[in-house]
Amino acid sequence: MLNKLERKYGRYAVKDLTIKMMIVLAVGYMLNLMAGDYLTFNPYLIFHGQIWRIFTWVLIPMQNNPFLYALTILVFFLPIGKSMEMTWGDFKYNLYIFSGLIITMLMGLLSYVFYALYIGRLGLDVTTANLAVQMFSANMAFLMIPYFILMSIFFAYAAIYPNAMILFMFFIPIKIKWLAILDALYYVYIMYEYVSMGVWYGALIILASFINFGIFYLLDHKKVGNPYAAAYKRAMSADKRSGARIVRTRPVNHGPAGEHKKILTPSQSVHRCEICGKTDKDSPELTFRYCSKCKGSHEYCQEHLFTHVHIE
Repeated sequence: MLNKLERKYGRYAVKDLTIKMMIVLAVGYMLNLMAGDYLTFNPYLIFHGQIWRIFTWVLIPMQNNPFLYALTILVFFLPIGKSMEMTWGDFKYNLYIFSGLIITMLMGLLSYVFYALYIGRLGLDVTTANLAVQMFSANMAFLMIPYFILMSIFFAYAAIYPNAMILFMFFIPIKIKWLAILDALYYVYIMYEYVSMGVWYGALIILASFINFGIFYLLDHKKVGNPYAAAYKRAMSADKRSGARIVRTRPVNHGPAGEHKKILTPSQSVHRCEICGKTDKDSPELTFRYCSKCKGSHEYCQEHLFTHVHIE
């Protein structure tokens, strides 16, 4: 499904979206210092004419400390965002980010409408009812920040590269899948706390921020990073049914008049990095992916996937 959408609308994708997002967040931080009250997602004010708040809430910083904010953006989200952009390609990465923002925004508006209808059915006087929805809207403005959308990028990265090693707290090596599991449990706890305090809309906003991750995982997680996996699986199934000897070809090096290829049997390694030569047999802890920007089928380990020179 996502591949069909990419073929049809891929030309409209914003290139280098991660870098552009970082610039927007930096500008948003400065604007928040000067006019933060005019940027927040306040549904009451949105329905009273301040339409720009539907868009400007993405500028609200995740932290008030400028050093920690810059550190979070540059050290954490920038490299992960760039990695996902190179893995998925511009269109899928665009779709992932913008769908997350749109779903979260719609959830905020629907929560406000639901609460306003609920207040209307209580039969309160106009002044009291108006004050109640204004307070609800102000509390929602405090919760609506782009932090959870950016965290959904982290979960997508962990789903695709579960064995990638990162330095937790800058010195503790840990596989990213364990950090993602801990974060997921933490967000479940936060949502439980919101619900127990009666702030149900806070839990809905957090949940909405990760719906895009669920959609992409269900639709595309087996294809991401390896566009030839499905075709290879079908070929292997056909060979098994026909009783043929199963082989798999991999380019070893490339040349102007063709490619030298090595035939690998099932008893040999299936994945091989074209840069360092490591295979899934001698380095089972590594993740191997195809590069979507190289011409032809070229596979690299996680250490060289984003650092090699693309083959035209």
